[in-house]
Amino acid sequence: IRRPPRSTPLYSSAASDVYKRQISYDRKVTKMPIFIKLPRIDEINYYEELIRPIKKFLDVGVVLSNTLPIDDKRLKVGKGGKSGASLFESTLKILRYVRKSHPEIVIMCSGGISTSEQARILLNEGANALQIYTSLVYKGPGIIKELNNGLLNN
Repeated sequence: IRRPPRSTPLYSSAASDVYKRQISYDRKVTKMPIFIKLPRIDEINYYEELIRPIKKFLDVGVVLSNTLPIDDKRLKVGKGGKSGASLFESTLKILRYVRKSHPEIVIMCSGGISTSEQARILLNEGANALQIYTSLVYKGPGIIKELNNGLLNN
């Protein structure tokens, strides 16, 4: 998964150009599917600008979406990324918007997934795959079996 360089403002039109250049480069290196992890942003219609160049390539999907950027003076660098269960509703909102606007694109959802019910909701709303991280850290590797069993049994 590639992200634009940290120096690229994620809220500018330059970000979509970075994605296009990166995918063009990656496509020269591999024919494997490529997933671009998109930033979590409040201005939901901005996803249109980010996804437009991605759709021009074969076998490229999106990951919705990264951590929620936060400013916090307690952090040494003053900034960080919020993750975990509190992001689920935002992830669902972003998925619904992107899936409605782009029914053909492959979507992997990430953010706030910690129960099989949440996983089911995202899959039913159009996610093609799911990515977990924070729940894996806090619940351990058994969360994978728990999610799978919950999905299979209901």
